[in-house]
Amino acid sequence: MAEQAGPALRLRGVTKRYGARTVLRGLDLELGRGETVAVLGPNGAGKSTLLRIAAGLARPDSGTVEVAGHDARAQPLAVRTACSFLGQDAPLYDELTPAEHVAWWARLHRLDHQESAVNRTLLEAGLARLAHHPVRTLSRGERQRLALALVLLPDPPVLVLDEPFAALDTVAHAWLESLLAARQDRGATLVSLHDEAAAARVATRTLRLEARA
Repeated sequence: MAEQAGPALRLRGVTKRYGARTVLRGLDLELGRGETVAVLGPNGAGKSTLLRIAAGLARPDSGTVEVAGHDARAQPLAVRTACSFLGQDAPLYDELTPAEHVAWWARLHRLDHQESAVNRTLLEAGLARLAHHPVRTLSRGERQRLALALVLLPDPPVLVLDEPFAALDTVAHAWLESLLAARQDRGATLVSLHDEAAAARVATRTLRLEARA
């Protein structure tokens, strides 16, 4: 993962409206290399909107977003390369197997996609026994583990996760917490959470959003 000068993620004066409703107003946020910031707040507070803007997947009405030194408006492809995003709906293909997903994702990111590398990824995610089962046969928690394994695989400079602990069992919770802790030596992570206790365990600091009328 290449070193970047300045913050890994920088938002300046970000405002987002949906019709007459202002979801985010003049928000400033910086994440340095190795930081994990947990975004807390009730439903409707704008957590998912903030994460999509931070990942370059939605445009603010005003303000600027930089990811790994790249302007999200002027350099969208560079931003997509520097940032891995996982929303609340895992983008998986029902007819492909976990092994096929990992091999395809590794090729896409020009990583080692040999069988040994694929098997290692699935083993770490607790999916080795399901490696060759179609994704449509997996439980919600198993699908979430696969989606997390995919976004974590490139070890991106910036990782953006929307409620990543949803549907995970206790073992998978611990697996994800350990991976997020390991990233504090390298990349920056922005993660939305409902659980204050989880935020205390995985985050270096928190950002709280309040619902607007």
